[in-house]
Amino acid sequence: LNMIQNYSVDQPDLKKRFEIRGFPTFYYIQDGKMYSYKGGRTVDAWSQFVETGYQSAEAKPIPPAVKKDTDL
Repeated sequence: LNMIQNYSVDQPDLKKRFEIRGFPTFYYIQDGKMYSYKGGRTVDAWSQFVETGYQSAEAKPIPPAVKKDTDL
């Protein structure tokens, strides 16, 4: 299981891409789909979600990267 931490104030493109409106925001990404985690902030709760709990959560497609003017 790989995890990343992002302070989206420093990266507004990621904040926009993933519609981050509050902190902390957790997403689990599996098989090209994104699952929003709204459970407890414990290792056990998170572990249960990534093992099987995500299967009952709504799956959303991973949003495409936001194009910057420099990408043109």
